[in-house]
Formats: sequence, structure tokens, C-alpha cells
Amino acid sequence: MKNLVFRLWLLGVLGGIFFIGVGSLGRVAGAEPPAPPEQSGQQEKQEKPVPPPPPPKPEEKPKETPPPAEKQPAVKESAPKETPKPSEAPAVKPATEKVPEKVPEKPPTITITPKPFKVEVTLEGYLEARDTQELVLKPQVWMDWEVVSAVKHGAQVRQGDVLIQFDAKKLNDAITEAKAELRAAEIALQLAQLDVQWAESVHPIDLALVERTQKRFAEDFERFFKVRQPLARKEADLMLRRAQYMLESEEEELRQLEKMYKADDLTEETEEFILKRQRFFVELAKFFYEEAQKEHEAATQLTLPRREEDMKTDEQIQRLRTERAKASLPLLLQKAKADLEKAKLVHSKAQEKLAQLEADLALMTLKSPADGIVYYGRLQDGRLSGAETTLFRKGDKVLPGRPVMTVLKVRPLTLVVDVPEEKFYAVRPGLQAKVEPKGLPDLKFSAVVAEVDRVPVADGKFRARLTPALDKQADALMPGMACKVKLVPYVKTDALVVPKSAIEQDPLDEEKAYVYLVVEGKEPLRQPVVRGRQKETECEITGGLKPGDKILAEPPKKKDATP
Repeated sequence: MKNLVFRLWLLGVLGGIFFIGVGSLGRVAGAEPPAPPEQSGQQEKQEKPVPPPPPPKPEEKPKETPPPAEKQPAVKESAPKETPKPSEAPAVKPATEKVPEKVPEKPPTITITPKPFKVEVTLEGYLEARDTQELVLKPQVWMDWEVVSAVKHGAQVRQGDVLIQFDAKKLNDAITEAKAELRAAEIALQLAQLDVQWAESVHPIDLALVERTQKRFAEDFERFFKVRQPLARKEADLMLRRAQYMLESEEEELRQLEKMYKADDLTEETEEFILKRQRFFVELAKFFYEEAQKEHEAATQLTLPRREEDMKTDEQIQRLRTERAKASLPLLLQKAKADLEKAKLVHSKAQEKLAQLEADLALMTLKSPADGIVYYGRLQDGRLSGAETTLFRKGDKVLPGRPVMTVLKVRPLTLVVDVPEEKFYAVRPGLQAKVEPKGLPDLKFSAVVAEVDRVPVADGKFRARLTPALDKQADALMPGMACKVKLVPYVKTDALVVPKSAIEQDPLDEEKAYVYLVVEGKEPLRQPVVRGRQKETECEITGGLKPGDKILAEPPKKKDATP
């Protein structure tokens, strides 16, 4: 039983210490309420000397209901009868002390004081050689470029040194053939010139001959119908009449002889001979007459009509020939002149082809245009383009029209920066910059903005060129190296600066902004301000505030702020 009582007493002491600690923490935080009546009653009970309780009560004690607040004084009355221990005295005080109410925390404020303010902009750039000579193989006609030898990438060369030697055998053969073609074109040109001279000389003669022939034929045609045709008809008639007359004469002579021989005394032999001869003449005259009849018929019905028809046809043909000659003779002269122009063109092309081949022959030995370092391929925006940096070996073919090599001088250098449009305001001529090469971060140097393009080089990008200040320690810098460029476009030693978090943006007008002035004894005052330059977290105030003003670090929630 004594052990049980001791254990209960010890449990009460430990419980009192626990509640005292909780009460102390509550007073420090200002958030814990005073101990409830139940706890204070327990503490008072623990301060009494513990009488030996009945055995069943310790087990039922946790289930008991705490005594009401009105009964606490009754408990306190028995407390003086007991002698409390010094360690238990603090446990009684929390039950009687009043805990102060929680004081609301004041919002954080900022006192406006002038301080240095600068805007720093970091950009990406690269070093570019000012003097570059890009070698592009641009032949005029020749397309077969086979490498015999070539210098190495990065070689140091002087002006006039051979960079690439090409095989010129096929080109020399083509030049020989072109010379032969040119000689043939020269001969053809000379012949064409002679043809033009001949045509110009003969043209008036031929034209006069055509006109003269036409005139003569017209005269013959007219004479035929007026003179020769009537005469031919008359001649045919006369020939027929002549044959008829001769026949009649011979027949009459035969009758007269026969009549005469009957009356004379001539011998029969003589008579027979004369009559026989006369009869032959009569027979011959009959034949001539018959022949004359046929000739007359042929002349009047065939020969003369046909000749008349032929003359009419010849007249039409001659007239057409004359017209054709008059039209074709000038054309022949024009053709001769056109052939001459064509011959001149062929000759000119032959000359041009030969000249182009000979010019291409000069490219077979590609020489350096200046002193410098050889880069294979091309520099695009000051940087070596990897797509065209093919190294040439013997037997390789080079395609015309592509950049072959670039000879550049490593000094002087220009720093090129592509400025995004949102940072265009920060770059202006004369502005100083600090430069850090990415490949040599310890080798820092300064530069000055020389020029800024006003026309974008790409969508949303403007190009700026800076003049670097390099010394002998910067010999390691080479064209094409990337750099980090820092610019300070704005500096003010006594700027009024506030955090962006302290500024309230007008929801209806982005140009308007406000801060909240702290006024002693009043609600924060909504103060319009004029913003100047800005950084990521800070903003310069150029109007609306003065040194010494105190503002809220953050705009208050929309409650009682004074507009």
C-alpha cells in the first residue's frame, strides 16, 4: 500500500512539472491560454500531503470529471494547511496569472535612402578578323578541277604563295581545240564579208537586168500579136495560094503543049519528052499543093495558136520572175549581211571561249591574295563553317562555285555581338565593355562599342561591333573565338531604389505604379511613383519618393489602404 501511495505521489509531481513547462511555453509564445481549471485543481491536489487513499480510487482517478470552476476556491482553502515545497511554487502561479493578448505583428517596411544603382547586360559575342580574303573557285567555263597538291589547314602563307595546284592537262587540250575553232571562224567570217561585198555590188546590176529582160519580153510579146502573128497567117495563106497557082500553071502548060503538039510537025520522041517532063511538073505541083494545104492547116490550127498560147504563158512567167527577182534580190543581200553577222557572232564566241579557257588556266594555280593563315572552307559571321572544311588530297575533285579556302589576318580583331531586341537599348557607340573569352577565361580585356546596326540582321537581333583593347598577352586570341561581353549601360550613384515586390502595378494602366507610404498613426498611403531603369528584382524610382520616406516592403492586401 505504501508503495502504491508513493507511486501516485511521484506521478502527481511529474504531472505538475509537465504542466508548468507547457504554461511557460504558452506565455513566451503568447498563444497558449491559461491552464484550465482541471489542470490547476490537479496541481493543488499534488501540493497537499498525500493521505493514504483507498485502494480502488487510484484506478478510477483518470476517469473523473474535472471539478467546476466554482469549486476551485474550496480547494485553495486547504492549500495553506499544507507546507508546499520550493520546487512546486512556480506551478501555482500560472493558474492565477493573466496571459497578455497577442499583439499583431507590424508589416516589414523599407526606408528610402540613396544608393548606387547600375544596370548590367551580359551578351554573347565572337572575335572576327577585319581583313579576310575568301577564295571561291569561280571558273568561267571549265568544270574539271582535280587537285594535285594543297597546303594544310592553318598554314601560315604569304601573298603569292601557291595554295592549290590543279591538273591542267585536259584544259590545255581544250585550249588547243578552241584555237582551231577560232581559226575556222575567222575564215568563215572573211568569206561572209566577201559575200556581202559581192551581193552589194551585183544587186543593182541584177535588178537592172531583170527589168531589162522584162521590158524586152513585153516588147516581143506585143510585136508577136501585132506583127508576127498576122504575118505568119498571111504567109501561110500565100504559100497555099502559091502552091495552088503553080499547080494550075503546070496543068495549063501541059494542056497547051498537048494542044500544040497535035498541030505541029515535031517528032514523036521530042514531043514525048516534053510532055513527059510537063506531066512530072504537074504531078510535082500537085504534091506541093497538097503539102501546102497541110502546112496551112497546121499553121492556122496548131502552130500559130500554140505559139500564141506559149507567148501568153511566157509573159506570165516572165512577169512573175521579174516580181520575184525584185523581191528576192534585196533579201539575198540581207541574207548575206545576216550570214556575216552570224559569222561575226561565231567568231566572237570562239574568241570568248578561248579567252575563258585561258583565264581558267590561270586558276589552275590558286595563289594566296594576302599574308595570313589558311582556313579551309569559309567564315560565316566570323566563324568557321564546319560544313565546308574538307581537306583536299591529291586526286580530289573541287566543285566550282564553293568557298575553297579563307586567308585571314589574325590582327586586328573586331568583337561582334548579336544584340537581342529586348536589350537593344543597352548598346550604344562609345560604351565600355568587359570581355571574357570562353576558351581563355583568365584572359580578360576591355572593348568599346564602335557601331550598332539599325537594321536587324535576323528576326529580333541587331549586330554591334566592338573594338577590343588587346596587348601582347592576348596573342592567344584567334578569330572565331566565343566571348562573354558585359556592358553597363546605366549607372547612378544616388538612385532611389525599391524592390519590385514593393511596387503595385495599376491593373488598368501598365504605365502607372504605386507604393505604400508608412504614415505614423495612419493607414499606409497609396503613393504613385515614376519608375526608371529596372533590374531583375529592383527598380529605380525617379518620381514620387524622396530620401527618408518609409514604405511597405509589400503592398497590403486590399482592405483599408488610403488611396
